[in-house]
Amino acid sequence: MLRLWRRTPVALCVLLMTALGTPAGPAAGAACPSPGGADRSFDLDPSAVADGADLAVVGGGWGHGVGMSQYGAQGAALQGCAYTTILDVYYPGTRLDTVPTPEVARVGLLDPRSQSNGGATVRLTPEDGPVAWRLHGCGEPPGGVCASQPPAQQRGAVWSVRAVRDGGYVISDARGAPLWRGGDRYALLEAVHDGVVVSIQVPGLTRRSRWGFTRLDSVADGDGKLFVVEHVTAGNGHSGLERYLWGLAEVPSSWHVEALRAQAVAGRAYALNRVGLASRDRDCRCDLYATTADQHWTGWQREADDQQASGGRWKAAVTATAGQVPRHVDAGSGAVEVAETFYSSSHGGLSDSARDVWGSDIAYLRAVDTSNWERAADNPRQRWTVGYSRPALANRFGLASLTSLTVERRGAGGRPTVRDLDGNGAPDGAKVVGADASGSTVTLWLSGEQLRSKLGSYSALVHVYEVSSVPVTRLEETDPAHRHRIGTSVAISRHGWTAAPSVVVARADEPADALAGAALAGRLQAPLLITWPDALHDLVAAEVRRLGADAAYLLGGERALAPAVADGLRQTGVDRVERVAGPTRVETAAAIADRLEPGAGASAYLVFSEAGNPRSWPDALAVSGPAARLARAGTPRPVLVTGGTVPPPTWDALARLRVTELVLAGGTATIPEAVPRELEARGYATRRLAGPDRYATSRAVADDRPAPPGRLLVATGQNFPDGLSAGALAGQLDVTFVLVPTDRLDEGGRAWVEALDWEQPRLLVAGGPAAVASDTVAALQHALEPPSS
Repeated sequence: MLRLWRRTPVALCVLLMTALGTPAGPAAGAACPSPGGADRSFDLDPSAVADGADLAVVGGGWGHGVGMSQYGAQGAALQGCAYTTILDVYYPGTRLDTVPTPEVARVGLLDPRSQSNGGATVRLTPEDGPVAWRLHGCGEPPGGVCASQPPAQQRGAVWSVRAVRDGGYVISDARGAPLWRGGDRYALLEAVHDGVVVSIQVPGLTRRSRWGFTRLDSVADGDGKLFVVEHVTAGNGHSGLERYLWGLAEVPSSWHVEALRAQAVAGRAYALNRVGLASRDRDCRCDLYATTADQHWTGWQREADDQQASGGRWKAAVTATAGQVPRHVDAGSGAVEVAETFYSSSHGGLSDSARDVWGSDIAYLRAVDTSNWERAADNPRQRWTVGYSRPALANRFGLASLTSLTVERRGAGGRPTVRDLDGNGAPDGAKVVGADASGSTVTLWLSGEQLRSKLGSYSALVHVYEVSSVPVTRLEETDPAHRHRIGTSVAISRHGWTAAPSVVVARADEPADALAGAALAGRLQAPLLITWPDALHDLVAAEVRRLGADAAYLLGGERALAPAVADGLRQTGVDRVERVAGPTRVETAAAIADRLEPGAGASAYLVFSEAGNPRSWPDALAVSGPAARLARAGTPRPVLVTGGTVPPPTWDALARLRVTELVLAGGTATIPEAVPRELEARGYATRRLAGPDRYATSRAVADDRPAPPGRLLVATGQNFPDGLSAGALAGQLDVTFVLVPTDRLDEGGRAWVEALDWEQPRLLVAGGPAAVASDTVAALQHALEPPSS
């Protein structure tokens, strides 16, 4: 339903439970799963973009995205959720109640605004019985007796009706021969067909109806223009509004009964909010339009299809919920009112608030994650991709050329916001920059719905990407059930190794024991795999078998990796399991350094690590890639640990390894100036690789030992597990490795990547969109793009 809406600000309060009836609560019990939590990423699949596209839009859902997702309701029902639960989730704070419904529902089929001068011709055909015509309301003032009444129309006869300039009407037969003429500018002409199916054809629209009558109303001095309104009336114990609902063709009858009931209730409440609106009386003399401007009403066609396809399941859902609507308490008046139950085909997993989409703050129309429900419904528009050329997009926005299209501000559900919701003069959420015909720069700010209209897209839940020739490989587990840190570690191993005689294993939940592990993996030319501390994960066991490893090196003692991990490795066929560990993280790093055998006069990295300190791992991850590369090349640079001062186990390791230079990774916030002073006082040379944040430090470390150009490997700098395994991969592939923010590439990072200036770049990404977001990947691609010749 691509709805019209009222932009009236509405302030609502928490609903008083005693004021309303049956709660729209979780009636389905424990069988109904959580609505959200499924994958909500917006990755760009380059193969989905047609040749010639400069920008690609990856979107989700179909419609405005406010209120109920029809596919979400279907997915919820398929998973065991009752319609009351569905309504409670999509309209939070409302309560289900039963109310009287109107005896007549007026459905607008044609209004003067859509007619050219000369008016329109209406064709009406009775399908299974005669139709009585009546003319009334003649004279001035209206309400007088009309002298000439039309004849009855027999079954199958095709009659055409048009208005003439004086406001009267002419009825003609199928050959165009006049059958009757009468009435005046005040008269109403009606075809009474209650119980008889009629086909009503107006320009651009055909509908079938059975219940009530069709009213034609000429426009005074309107050059033959007409209002055509179907009046669905009460009968046989059913109100006109319930009969109207029988004709709604919003969802298939084959859908689950609970989804049908949720749709029936939402459709009823939506209709009730439009009955008697003054604006509708003025525009169409109706309550509801028959199209998706309101709700898709096909009348008897829907009823007939419903009966034939499903035995009347849709009609039964309407009847079973007769009179039921969600209601709320108006905060201003205290009155109990019917909720505005907006809905659309699907939300792409994320609904949005009325405030962010339309600017109306309606408490029960808020952002809701129902990605799990929509996924269960196999929503065909859950994700879609459209490519655009720059000239085509410029034309859509009325520009001579297009520079950029970005979403600067998103609502809670991800769509571009409406301007100035906080009264601070902020623009709408979507920004278009281009030039007009004179070459002057033009900046346009658009709301989500404006952007959707300009793009001609299914929804405003969109992410925009520069189409790049830079190939991207995401290193993540393909099975959704295993898309977690261990799955990423295994995916990284699969990418870098077809076989390996050894594996290095670290715990997945704490980085301390693995700080120096990538260097050992580089020396052994082995992947670094992570697992939970208490047992070997099934994914890791399967990967060790695939690799055919004979030896495994466990980083840390039995408190870090339990004996069950070693037992699990032996069960995979590993002959030798060795621990590389010390009593503390400092001594474990030193034990790993001993295995590297750097030789006299070598350098070592010095990184900060302190129990419970969140700064303990980022700089160690930054050096993991270069350390693995150096070790694999036979020139190892061990990774040793310090705190605010150099600890004794590190002094011992320096003497034992005969290191002469210390390369400090990180700024003074982690490794204070006292540390290099200590080192230099004992005769060690020092130099520092650092930047203003962890990402700049990562780039400084990469610049210190450049890899061959061509491939860039990135991992998130906001959590450690992906980096542990990615550093080992950087050593195996001999590629540049840096940390990046999850959600957005920082300006310093963008400039650094652009300066790489590689001829045939490739991008490797450790982890899925939760680790490195699609927007960040797209920015990296764009920055890597070689300059056009």
